[in-house]
Amino acid sequence: MNTLTIEPISQDDLQLFVDLAIRLGADYKVDTIKEIIKDNQAKKEAAFFDLANSFDFPETSEELISMIESSRTTKDLEISWDK
Repeated sequence: MNTLTIEPISQDDLQLFVDLAIRLGADYKVDTIKEIIKDNQAKKEAAFFDLANSFDFPETSEELISMIESSRTTKDLEISWDK
């Protein structure tokens, strides 16, 4: 099986490709940008948990995440732009 990724500019262009796939009897899948972003975020989160679980620390990955989040220096930082 081969995969071809096409990123049309408009909804009309997308429909042309879908219609062509239907006429050719080819399998096709349409992913929205939201689905792609959600999938990428899930992959990044899974990679982070894999990394956190790979260390031999007495803390669990959830405890490490909590420690990292609580030590962030920018979480309460208020930024304003003065002209």
